[in-house]
Amino acid sequence: RGLTIIGVSDEASAKVKSFVEQNGIKYTIGIKGADEYKTSAIPRAWLVSPKGEIVWEGHPGDLKEPLIEEHLKGVKLTPTFSLPKDLKSAEKELNAGKFSDAIKALETHLKKPKSSETESAAKETIEKVKAYGASRLQQAEEYAKEREYGEAAEVLKGLEKSFKGLEASEKARETLTAWKKDEKIKLELDGSAFLEKAEAHIQAKQYKNAAGFLLQITKPKKFEGTKVREIAAKKLAAVERKL
Repeated sequence: RGLTIIGVSDEASAKVKSFVEQNGIKYTIGIKGADEYKTSAIPRAWLVSPKGEIVWEGHPGDLKEPLIEEHLKGVKLTPTFSLPKDLKSAEKELNAGKFSDAIKALETHLKKPKSSETESAAKETIEKVKAYGASRLQQAEEYAKEREYGEAAEVLKGLEKSFKGLEASEKARETLTAWKKDEKIKLELDGSAFLEKAEAHIQAKQYKNAAGFLLQITKPKKFEGTKVREIAAKKLAAVERKL
């Protein structure tokens, strides 16, 4: 469904490894802890949204399924493919995210299919890939409705590249071109570029540098009223607590 479980521990790796083996734990364990996941109470759980934001924390037993479902809404997972032997080259392209190349290979195969099985598989896969492209375009629209143009632009850039020559790529390109001509949207995109750089520094625990990029969004008057400034202000407050 898109929900990933990750454990966090500040104990020695040997001790954690022994615990994992004894209890048959299958999920990933992060060793040495993380600044955002410190607690004086055990057990403790955090729910992180697809955007990387902590949206809930508390005792694991208090985390309810409806809350998880709420934050999984709109998640579009990249599909995986398993095709017949004669279509393995297309399968490789698909699972690498090279949808345009894969569809070309599948369409070429359909001109002279090896069997009814491969013909059916090729047709179904082409439909599945195109449906995925359409769903990603819809996701970009949903982000845009929330004025989260940075997130939307990332989706569209990915479509433009991986669906090159196909309808999804063309629509993505047209949308991005139109947004760059809109002054209000362009401001959101410009701010998102600073936000992305700030996030990279946050992940590297370079908080002073992160604050510098966030101030380039929160300080200038031109970003007043933008959604990206609202996001940057929240991040800046969190970063300043670490300085």
